[in-house]
Amino acid sequence: GDTGGGLITVPHDLTEDYIRADYMKSSIAYTLYILNPESPGRPYAYSYDTARFDGGRGRAGGSGCPGTLWVAKDHYAWIDLTAGPVTYGPRTSGEGLVWESLPRVTDVHRRRPAALVVPLVGLLRRACAHLFAPPMDHGPVEHWDDTHV
Repeated sequence: GDTGGGLITVPHDLTEDYIRADYMKSSIAYTLYILNPESPGRPYAYSYDTARFDGGRGRAGGSGCPGTLWVAKDHYAWIDLTAGPVTYGPRTSGEGLVWESLPRVTDVHRRRPAALVVPLVGLLRRACAHLFAPPMDHGPVEHWDDTHV
């Protein structure tokens, strides 16, 4: 659908189903998919209104905020570098405002792909640190008493 600001929203399931099928065929434990599809000519982002947060039983429960990525309950995630830009929180400024901090592929990057290398390396480092090897203090609280160092 169209969010009114010209941003088209696409159900994340359309991409997630393809990525999940690929991940399930792989023997790789942790995978970060970086997507860079050809732009449809209008800005787009993913809607999560059909997100399957209950183990795939189809319960609706998206946040209503469009996004450019998906982190699966399994050990994989995907990020679409062509999607966006998106923001979260208050519309203009203030506490809670989050501007998109992921690299986006623009016409400049298509002409000079090397300009995207540094932002991509930073993205990969941050994603791996947060998703695949998070700090111990990000773990569930109920296990802290069982943790011995």
